[in-house]
Amino acid sequence: MSESLFGLLNTLSDPLRARILHVLLQGEFSVGELTQIFQTAQSTMSRHTKALRKTTWVQYRSEGTASWLSFQPALLTEDDRGLWMLIKSKTHTQAQNDINKAKTILSLRQTDAEQFFQTIRDRWTALRTSLFGENFLLPTLLSLLPSHYRIIDLGCGNGDTLRVLSPYVSELVGIDRSEAMLSVAKEQTSQCSNVILKEGILENIPFQQASFDAAICILVLHHVPDITKALTEIARILKPSATLTVLDMMPHGKLELQQQMGHKHLGFSQQDLYHPSFQITRWIPLPKEDSALGPPLFVTQLKKRS
Repeated sequence: MSESLFGLLNTLSDPLRARILHVLLQGEFSVGELTQIFQTAQSTMSRHTKALRKTTWVQYRSEGTASWLSFQPALLTEDDRGLWMLIKSKTHTQAQNDINKAKTILSLRQTDAEQFFQTIRDRWTALRTSLFGENFLLPTLLSLLPSHYRIIDLGCGNGDTLRVLSPYVSELVGIDRSEAMLSVAKEQTSQCSNVILKEGILENIPFQQASFDAAICILVLHHVPDITKALTEIARILKPSATLTVLDMMPHGKLELQQQMGHKHLGFSQQDLYHPSFQITRWIPLPKEDSALGPPLFVTQLKKRS
């Protein structure tokens, strides 16, 4: 114990090393930055930091060719914290100039970051994509969903939506009138243990009342003959104050969609989706993509009245 103590005291006996600790107390610095602050040769600074790294006082990491050091007194033992407080009180005045230089370097780092973003602002999206890909935004947004939710996908089709939502909520149910689509959905969600699939129609949903925290209906309502009856059924299976999110087409005149794809409705206005069991709390027309051949879309949120 005494040998360890005397070794530590010997390491800290150099006044420059005490000053280095004062600087590292301000934040993480590279050996190159420490050399700049103390105006010493690189070899001299490397020798002093190497000695400090042999103690448990200084944290160290390497990044590429740079070596970064920091000092966090909270990580010290109680005895070592007492020793540091003594050293700090005796050397703070001598280290004040070093501390000011360290704070200047930290400020310059912030300025460099601001200049960086000012320079690349017009190509930030492309740069961010090249660094991190394109698949991080949706998971981030989906993590806002309460994890205990039980959600039903009304007209789940091939199960894409169920597969995407699966990691974020407690349970998912998908219903669809097409047995063929449900077979595809079963394959798509085979690795999703919290997904249940059932055959059914929106006018007669095979679940008890107040079973779900939320419902989604994506490009399905225009296939449903009786919208009022469907909304009545959806309200029945939702808990009080639960929400129904609908994505569908704005009103349009493309009669060929009725003739060729069996659409029952040429899009919807807010008035078309009025139902006494719901309050429309959000209605957002979506920008039409240049490559999209179909009508413009909207997304709306309907809250079940308590």
